[in-house]
Amino acid sequence: MRKYGFMLIELVILLIVMSVLAVSMIVQMPSVNLYQAYNFSNVLLYDLNLTRVLSMSQNQRYRIVIGASSYQIQDQNGVPVVHPELNSSVINYPTGVNVTPAMTLIFDSLGQPYDTTSTALATMTTITVSSSSTTQALSISPQTGFIQ
Repeated sequence: MRKYGFMLIELVILLIVMSVLAVSMIVQMPSVNLYQAYNFSNVLLYDLNLTRVLSMSQNQRYRIVIGASSYQIQDQNGVPVVHPELNSSVINYPTGVNVTPAMTLIFDSLGQPYDTTSTALATMTTITVSSSSTTQALSISPQTGFIQ
């Protein structure tokens, strides 16, 4: 008599093999902190570019104030700008993500970056976004304001 299907021992072996594969895949997955720092560095990059574009399109200076736990985009009078996606003027950092250095970066109507004393940047400025497992760096070019 011929039987169709699997025997019990075959099913047990299959479950053991699948369990070992699943455990090995979970161990190799990167931590969530890796993605948080990477994603937040992209958010900050877009908001730095937003600040630069606002200054060029509105023909006035805009600044981004980077603090210890949040940042904010402001116009030339210091009035906070409501973020178009978040409907908030203050953007808080995710838990476990740090941004250094705390600074104010000003863009003029040509997109050129300045420091808090309204002095044009002379060298490349770097903003670091870090978590426990990774670090991302954003660089701002002194003459053009290009951010990468």
